Amino acid sequence: MKCILYTILLLVCSAFFNAQDTKTDKAMRRINKRASLEKALKDPEGTTRLYIKHYKDSVFPNGEILQFKNLVSLSIQGFSVWNFKTDTTIFPMLRIDSTKMRQLPNLRYLSICGFDFSNFPEELFILEQLKGMTLSVCKIKTLPPSISKLTELSYLELRINELVAFPEELTKLETLETLNLCNNKFTIIPPQIAGLKSLNHLDLSNVESDKFIPATPKVPVDININCIDYLANYETLRAILSSEKMRRLSGHIPKNIDHMPLFEKLNNDQILNKAAFCKGPRQ
Repeated sequence: MKCILYTILLLVCSAFFNAQDTKTDKAMRRINKRASLEKALKDPEGTTRLYIKHYKDSVFPNGEILQFKNLVSLSIQGFSVWNFKTDTTIFPMLRIDSTKMRQLPNLRYLSICGFDFSNFPEELFILEQLKGMTLSVCKIKTLPPSISKLTELSYLELRINELVAFPEELTKLETLETLNLCNNKFTIIPPQIAGLKSLNHLDLSNVESDKFIPATPKVPVDININCIDYLANYETLRAILSSEKMRRLSGHIPKNIDHMPLFEKLNNDQILNKAAFCKGPRQ
């Protein structure tokens, strides 16, 4: 009975705090629902939001994107190819043209998914006016110090990458409110996160895997879930949630510990009670 009550409580908390999301959070979640390239080309000057599903050019931004002088939000997705011989997913390379990037002065929300950023292109951070950025499924291993140039950034999503250690450069982003680090390769709660004073939504649902396998009819999804043990990282968790601004922590409950003691410890801690603890969706 207690387990059922706790589950209902978590669902209620999740629904309530989803309704409280910031304007930037909502803008980033809607970014993939923007006008397609075909529709946008009919009215380039009137287009402020653009979504390109299969961006096949090796340079970003290309001539087509630069037609839209008033772009506020832009989402591009690469076209990954499954290599059956090597049992790996091949992601396209993408070169960032810093000169052309400066021709997008109105851009505030940028989402790039499905490219090979194992050698991270620092030219991305020329867009210092960005408020929201998503870099998911991009094989990112490290972030350069130049990310600190994004002084207006309030939303950052680095989902499904290859980060092993928390990028300390992120602690310099004083305006960061939402940070999504789920599906990376670290298995402890990075204590540096406590330095993000404006953070109010943190997603630490994690995956440790040597490869990302897309869901296709021929290739089943094969991802090894490796959850953070919140009890083993308890003091770090307290430090992160000591900020008055933290509203929500999302993550998977570890399978190798009993659920009840975890909930009891979380619910009996006054500091932890200041934020809702919600189970994040499986990725």
